[in-house]
Amino acid sequence: MPTTVEYTEVEARIARMTEAELVDMDEHPDDYEPWALELGRVELAKRNLAPERVGELRRENAEEAAQETRARERRTAWLWIKFAALAIPLLIGGLKVVSNALNSREEERLSVACAQMLAKATGATSSDETVKLEGHSLATRATIESVTPSQNGARVLAGIQVAVDVDGQRVPALTSGSIGIDSTREGALRIGIEEWVAGFGVPMVNALTGKGETLRVGAFVAHPGPIGIRGPMPELLDGLRETILRDLAPDLSRLLSGSGLHALSFMVVWHPDGTVHGEFRIDGEISDPLKQLAQAVLRAGRRDGCRTAAIAPGARSFSSANSRARPSGSHREAVVPETGTARRPAVEPMQRTAEMMPVERRSADQRGLLMTSLIPICAIAVLAAAPGGTITITTASAEAAAAYVEAYDQVVAGHGDLARAAAKRALSLDPNLLLAQALLYSITPGVDSMKRVDAAAEAGKSLPEAERTELAIYAANKHGDSEKARALELRLLDLAPADWRTHVYVGVTA
Repeated sequence: MPTTVEYTEVEARIARMTEAELVDMDEHPDDYEPWALELGRVELAKRNLAPERVGELRRENAEEAAQETRARERRTAWLWIKFAALAIPLLIGGLKVVSNALNSREEERLSVACAQMLAKATGATSSDETVKLEGHSLATRATIESVTPSQNGARVLAGIQVAVDVDGQRVPALTSGSIGIDSTREGALRIGIEEWVAGFGVPMVNALTGKGETLRVGAFVAHPGPIGIRGPMPELLDGLRETILRDLAPDLSRLLSGSGLHALSFMVVWHPDGTVHGEFRIDGEISDPLKQLAQAVLRAGRRDGCRTAAIAPGARSFSSANSRARPSGSHREAVVPETGTARRPAVEPMQRTAEMMPVERRSADQRGLLMTSLIPICAIAVLAAAPGGTITITTASAEAAAAYVEAYDQVVAGHGDLARAAAKRALSLDPNLLLAQALLYSITPGVDSMKRVDAAAEAGKSLPEAERTELAIYAANKHGDSEKARALELRLLDLAPADWRTHVYVGVTA
């Protein structure tokens, strides 16, 4: 017979087993000590599963058992229970083996379920952990970060992280997290996956396939998802996503330099007294500058009528949560031009969702109070980069970008007055449009104008390479350095071969 400590430890572990694990245990009695098997069967009886559900779980377990890898993991998982009478130091190690093996099996099951749910939601197909799209594939790798009971024990909170492979390559920027809340561990994990699919997975698929609703955000295309609310409906919810993106775009464009998929995510809880807290991430890394920008937008929104709203965005497409609440997450190394402050490195996985768990736990415990006083609106933005091979124009205003292109066209045509007028119009729409600044002052005489061109080039050092190369061309030409300008023009042609402006640059100076 086991010692009291051994019995208590195994009993606690069995109580946390999923339905599938308990059914598997019942089907393999020879893998367990008799006393452990009895504990498992008692726990299974408590779950009161319907015969149809038991049969479904048995079929799932049989399919898994057919794979040799999972079979080896199962044999490892049960090894400790067979030798449970060993000394307590070995008991601790054995428990870790059991826990790790069971978690590994569960995470594999969650990864497959995640891919299946995402395929169903987007009209795609899936095979194991991979969603097959038109011209792309997206694989999901789920990790259980934490499973925690609420303070009163009525709810279980599960934190899940999902890493994503696109076309067989890991994309760290799209790693994101979600929280599931339910009365059981299995239910909380399932809901966590559902939350991730709706809040993160669908926008990612839309960004890869070019489907669904899109919003133009300067040089980027945002693929928005739903906004989820916990608590009463806030006023003036319509247009909230557009407002957030419009107000944040000038600064986000500076942070989201480079091509490919990027991730912008923030989970915010707004208290009735006006205080705001939460997590704010750019490509998975916590960003204090983003937090400051977002808080300013939220406070302004509240003054305009969104009284108790709290927001949570997320990646290079904009999506969010439903009535339960979804956090968010995603990697990039950037510096905020205005402050020169580098973003902090990404936190460890366990911290990714843990930062928001206390808020969710209180909401689950005090539904009568906090569920009405807090309204987290979780949104994720999966931002698809500008068309490949073109020069980005970093601005939140499409009209400003068009005015700059018109100014450039007038310069090439030799119409200086018209070019200056168009550049000034662009700057009236977006005073921070660096390309328009550089163009205007490059065709304006005087030493002061040279300083302004240099200042624009310096301010654009964090912009996408093609855009900052164009700024450098303006500066080189202003200084009369034709050799440097020519070298930069040829470099720009390599960076943006699909942009007509690059061919004009090279052709004019050939």
